[in-house]
Amino acid sequence: MEGMRGDSIRLSRTVRQGSLDDVLPQLLDGLVAAVDTAIIVVGTDGTVELWNDAAEQLYGWSAVEAIGEPVGDLIVPVSHQAEGHEIFEGLRQGHSWEGTFLCRRRDGTLVPIQVTDVPILAPDGSVRAIAGLSRDLTDVLSADRDIRAMRAIAEASADAVMTLSGGRIATWSAPAQRLLGWTADEAVGNEIWFTVPDDLREEAAHLLERIAAGEAIVALRTERVAKDGTRLPVHLDSAPVFDAARQTWVGVVTMRDARGRDEVIEAALVAEARSNLLLARSSETVYILEADGTVRTTSSAVEHVLGYSADELEGRYLTALIHPDDAAMAQATFDACLAGDIDHPQVLYRRLTASGEWTWAEATLTNLLADPVVGGIVVNVRDVTERENALAGLVEREARLSAVVSRSSDVAMFFRRDGVIEWVSPAITAALGIDAESLPGTSAIDLVHPDDRRAALRQFVDWLASPTDQVRVEYRFLDAEGRTRWVEQVATDLVDDPSVGYIVANLRDVTERREAHDELARLALVDELTELPNRNALRELGRCALESVAADRCCAIVFVDVDDFSDVNDALGHLAGDELLVGMARRISDVLPDEATLTRFGSDQFAVLCSDVADLPACLTIAGLVRSALDAPFVIDRNEVVAAVSLGVALSPPDDIDVLIRRADVALNRAKKAGRGRTVVFEREQGAESVRRLHYASELRRALANGDIVAHYQPVVDLATGRTVAVEALARWDHPDLGPIAPDVFIPVAESTGMIADLGTQILDQACRDAAEWQRRGRRLQVAVNASAVQLTDLAFPDLVAAALAAAGLPADQLTIEITETAAMRDLSVASQVLTTLRSRGIAISLDDFGTGYSSLSLLKRLPVSALKVDRSFVSGLGTSDEDDQIVTGVVSLALALGFYVVGEGVESIEQAELLQRLGCQLGQGYLWSPAVAADDLLATIASFEE
Repeated sequence: MEGMRGDSIRLSRTVRQGSLDDVLPQLLDGLVAAVDTAIIVVGTDGTVELWNDAAEQLYGWSAVEAIGEPVGDLIVPVSHQAEGHEIFEGLRQGHSWEGTFLCRRRDGTLVPIQVTDVPILAPDGSVRAIAGLSRDLTDVLSADRDIRAMRAIAEASADAVMTLSGGRIATWSAPAQRLLGWTADEAVGNEIWFTVPDDLREEAAHLLERIAAGEAIVALRTERVAKDGTRLPVHLDSAPVFDAARQTWVGVVTMRDARGRDEVIEAALVAEARSNLLLARSSETVYILEADGTVRTTSSAVEHVLGYSADELEGRYLTALIHPDDAAMAQATFDACLAGDIDHPQVLYRRLTASGEWTWAEATLTNLLADPVVGGIVVNVRDVTERENALAGLVEREARLSAVVSRSSDVAMFFRRDGVIEWVSPAITAALGIDAESLPGTSAIDLVHPDDRRAALRQFVDWLASPTDQVRVEYRFLDAEGRTRWVEQVATDLVDDPSVGYIVANLRDVTERREAHDELARLALVDELTELPNRNALRELGRCALESVAADRCCAIVFVDVDDFSDVNDALGHLAGDELLVGMARRISDVLPDEATLTRFGSDQFAVLCSDVADLPACLTIAGLVRSALDAPFVIDRNEVVAAVSLGVALSPPDDIDVLIRRADVALNRAKKAGRGRTVVFEREQGAESVRRLHYASELRRALANGDIVAHYQPVVDLATGRTVAVEALARWDHPDLGPIAPDVFIPVAESTGMIADLGTQILDQACRDAAEWQRRGRRLQVAVNASAVQLTDLAFPDLVAAALAAAGLPADQLTIEITETAAMRDLSVASQVLTTLRSRGIAISLDDFGTGYSSLSLLKRLPVSALKVDRSFVSGLGTSDEDDQIVTGVVSLALALGFYVVGEGVESIEQAELLQRLGCQLGQGYLWSPAVAADDLLATIASFEE
């Protein structure tokens, strides 16, 4: 089939009328541009050759940015590079590929795509290029995502979950089958009545009415009928999910077996000697976390269990409500799940409820990040407060009872207050490898590892001096084979109890638990690949360094980022990339002084913590050591790889490690933008600029949405008659709190954040409407609107302009599009095509700031310009600067020779206006006549100086 597909493409190009040959390219271009399916054609080297409008809409990259770039760099996430490379190799061999792929947009977001890739064959049968069709599956998968996410939540829960639609069962989870006995095949499609006892049917019907009315049912105690006919007590929760119109609803029902809780409570009261308690199961909550550890969604039970609404939890970090003493363990468990080290890791921790109470919870994590629908970490959480409280209350009783049971699985020991052992249960032989008969008469402290004896003895002495109910101690122990084992010992003072008369201790081997705890703690602070301290360790080390550094010394962070690291992964594979990082870590560590610590911050970034340096030169010396360590190339898989790096440096103060890290990151970003191999030191202005730009970006987005940025108009005057013949539309922003904000502040923000096109469109629409209104009031004025580089490289821009003219009812010959040299040079070929189309529709083109660029004459040859505007920097020197006089004279002479209109900008005096007129300049613009004014004030302003 793959070979037939390739042949069909080749044949379809030959079966046509010969007369079609002349127009076929235009026809194909039109079809490619018109379809709403993203079409991308790449060469056999992987670079983009064709990128249609739909591809730009889908992925965010314009055709100008995409053409000539490797398609993998544009749309393939780092996590899917290997898979993408394998698919592409098959296409280069002539095999088609069709399927779903998780692609990356320009802004970094991921989107599921239905992809059809087909090789395009040359006449000799070789692969000439590869054509790909992409369709966004987000909408298609959204419903399926919700269903699968709900199914994942239901299957992850130990509670029985079913959904109702139209009074019938729509889904039936595995725990529902275990609780009531019916399989999903037997239950789905039936009405719910077969699970309801006859005497409770009226109650169930009333519940359905409440759910249909939008009410949630929480913790209802009722009964249901199992398949074998028995009646089961259950706790029932239910809530409706409505469609957008609230016409159709689905009921989500959760049931928990109430019998388990009753049995555990009874066991806790009457079976104090049992070492393993049957604990109550309470409502479970389910969270879906993003890869960065923030909460994306929660189950509806969270409000009932913790008292927080879903909105209060969504977007918060996973440890936000976890007890500080348990946060590191929870983070390590999350990291282990994220790395795939453990399939379903569990963690026990304390969490804070909305009422301020700490409760115990046990969480099970499932990594479903790779699932294109769920795309997150599913966390199933059980409340185990009752279990932990019951265990804490029964420790003493367990110890006493176990002490008199000689065959207990735990080791029981009696010893006197002086520490001499009187009796040990035989279980010590199996647990610790010691002969029980050899211990009586010896000191209990001799069992403790020599390095732990002092601490253990101090705990026991303090306890005996002011005894509490019991004391719990963990210490190391050397078994008969010389291996180190960890022992947990719980002791109870029963010397005054006539039935015992000794201190009673229970010993338990907790080696596996302690090793697991230590490993998780290590993983929380160590980078597994390089074995360097990781980001968490950097923060801890930096915090300690800032607290201890002398007043006349400082701490510093040096960020090290590998330039073009992705090239290594793409060319040699990720294993080679890992080998490079390990080699870099080894070299840098070897040259750093004692006061500098190398850490791996993440991905291809390292951070050097300089914990005690004299000043900036000393810090830069350390940065130089880093560079010198990487001068020699690395040999990886018989390839020489040069590790060029960019460095960002920040020194204390501040005394906050997070602020110091953020400043080093700002400096690194500046170094990356400046080019390869740069070192940039953070300056306070850099941070202030970042904050200011971020603030203005948010405010600008809000201003555009609210229409707060409006057009003001500056008159353009005929120098011979003094009459206003045109106006230039200029964007003005009067912020409600900050007051007027200068264009040279918000225009660069709009360009850097991608909002410049929306801003330009709003000004264009308003200018066309205002010009039409002035014409209806009897004043015909040419209106000039500035076009950005983004608009000039958008082939749809002429149609957008035509739509604005049509909506306002303004003739095309009353509109001028003003461009700058720098904007046109962004992509001269596309800009030329866009401007030629505009000119063909009767719209004038004016070249602004003429003479300030580097290619003005070449632009005059290639662009359909009808007017030139002499930059105000030259006009301001007229009559006082011979150089400016010569420049203006040359520009005006050139424009007149080519048949252009000439506009002098920035005219502020009558002398400047007269000089421009004598040189042959026809039009003038500047404060001599008027600054830019609001549309409602323009006609009155013009009348004031024309009189």
